[in-house]
Amino acid sequence: MEWGLLGGVAGMLVDNLLNVSVHFAVPAFIFWWWVGSVFVLEPASLELKRYPLQSLGRRFALALVALTLIGFMARGAMLWAEEVYFFKGF
Repeated sequence: MEWGLLGGVAGMLVDNLLNVSVHFAVPAFIFWWWVGSVFVLEPASLELKRYPLQSLGRRFALALVALTLIGFMARGAMLWAEEVYFFKGF
């Protein structure tokens, strides 16, 4: 299950970095949705796994990942706003 998640994330990053899904967003979305749905069919994916966050290092790593993802979302929003600003003619 973890390998499927890692592969899906890596594939989506490569897809976006090569500027493919910018022009073909809906087919890329449907394709990666289908790829993610395939992993639900595996019986091992129905097991509930819990990862304890008692240690300070794990909490720090989780907070760092969360802040990084929030930063990527903010960057995407700023790029979108920049594009709107550009096409409105400054």
